[in-house]
Amino acid sequence: MALDTGVDAVPPATGWKLLGWLGVVPFVALAVAVRTLDEAASLIARDLLLGYGALILSFIGGSWWARALDPAADHGRRLATLAMLPTLAGWAALMIGDTAGLLLLATALVAALAADGRGILVVADPGAYLRLRFGLTATAVLSLLAAVPFG
Repeated sequence: MALDTGVDAVPPATGWKLLGWLGVVPFVALAVAVRTLDEAASLIARDLLLGYGALILSFIGGSWWARALDPAADHGRRLATLAMLPTLAGWAALMIGDTAGLLLLATALVAALAADGRGILVVADPGAYLRLRFGLTATAVLSLLAAVPFG
């Protein structure tokens, strides 16, 4: 029996886009904070950015896991195993921290996008989904790279 929440199970495409873009706001805001705040606050912002990036990677892995649990899914067991990789990469980035952690998060987000491009998730409009994912991933990755110290 399905749980009736009184909310549409799947928001219209505009809703998904809005939610997706709202999800990159912390990446941008924290990258700006890293670059503009004093040293102590900048380090806190960097650590928050690492945590948020790890959280988003875990979210991506969770979407793959949900697909793997679908009885009609091809390669469910393999996909369930792959679904753990984004979470593990996020955890490793948190453990490593600093510049290497930011770079690992950026690399893992690009790898997850590439996996989605290979059809890990089956969606109604794969072209629209991948365009959205590309924009979201590019924004997140650029924000992570902007937080990397240089010089």
